[in-house]
Amino acid sequence: MQPVTQRLRRSRLTASCRPRRMRLAFTLVELLVVIAIIGVLVALLLPAVQAAREAARRTQCTNNLKQLALACHNFHDTYQHFPSAARQPIWADANGGFGSGRDRWSYLTVLLPYIEQQPLYDQLAPLVGTGARPWNNIPVTQTRIDGFICPSDAGAGSVADQNGGKPPTSYHCNRGDMWVTHTAQEVRGIFGSGQHFPISTATIHDGTSNTFLLGEVKIGIPGSRRVGEGFASGIGHPGWGTSFLAPSQCLARVGPDRSLTGDIQGPGWLAGWRWADAHSIYTQWHVVLPPNAPSCGNSGEAWALVTASSYHPGGVNVAMADGSTRFISETIDAGDPTANEVNFAQNPARPQDYGGPSLRGVWGALGSSRGGESVQLP
Repeated sequence: MQPVTQRLRRSRLTASCRPRRMRLAFTLVELLVVIAIIGVLVALLLPAVQAAREAARRTQCTNNLKQLALACHNFHDTYQHFPSAARQPIWADANGGFGSGRDRWSYLTVLLPYIEQQPLYDQLAPLVGTGARPWNNIPVTQTRIDGFICPSDAGAGSVADQNGGKPPTSYHCNRGDMWVTHTAQEVRGIFGSGQHFPISTATIHDGTSNTFLLGEVKIGIPGSRRVGEGFASGIGHPGWGTSFLAPSQCLARVGPDRSLTGDIQGPGWLAGWRWADAHSIYTQWHVVLPPNAPSCGNSGEAWALVTASSYHPGGVNVAMADGSTRFISETIDAGDPTANEVNFAQNPARPQDYGGPSLRGVWGALGSSRGGESVQLP
């Protein structure tokens, strides 16, 4: 007989040589459970991540407005008035005229030295009055400035590709609470025709902390019928031989699904498409309809009613005339949209002095600089 120790050793060796049954993978049920758990976690976390990203974009947008407001004040310190919506006094010829394209350079063009864009300003200045226009394909008009664009604006990316290389802007100047064309004499806001009545802090009788300076407008998207992205056309104005005065006709073009009905503006003439252009549709904003209501007009650039809008949920960012920034809810009181603009106290001899309380509620009161209202934001 073999010794007991040899038998034990052989038994251990035999046991060690036997294949072990190893578990190499999850079962199907276990895999499905893991996938389900991951899906639930993603569903829970994704909205929080998106909200955090939007909060960061909104903060950057507010900062952009803040920088432009400070630039307006630095300009004011130099020239004793704010920039104009059109016909910038510093672009006038020696006789005070605005021919050869001098009238169409926007308020953003004269702010360039105050936002660290002096070289771009130095390129533009010699061109003004030589026939150059904001819609020409020249280096100045084809330069993208990130500080002119809200990071949340979905329409910003492809505009230059469809617009001859000319990049857009999200930030428009306060033209006031009347529906007027870009070079009209009427100045109920802060930005009007510089040929007639440049505005200074001394002429903002309602208080700089109670008057809008700049606001957001969504950059137009060709073919879109979504309110804010599209532009309702075919709506007339007295300046074009029709009888339209009340903005309710613009509101009537919004369908039940918040899409525009009827004709819409084609490519080329859409909100914010040229940051260097003073025309209403590109760089002006009318404090008439409430935030995120529709924009509309006759056709092309003609008599555009430009409404504040944004991709920030619930309202828009604005800069006040004192340089502060606020978020304004889209539910703010905007008065009766059927009210007729001729109810303003008017002086036909001096339309730039149109006064009286706004017809557009709290929203319009904050858009007028000399309406005499006591409205203020909390």
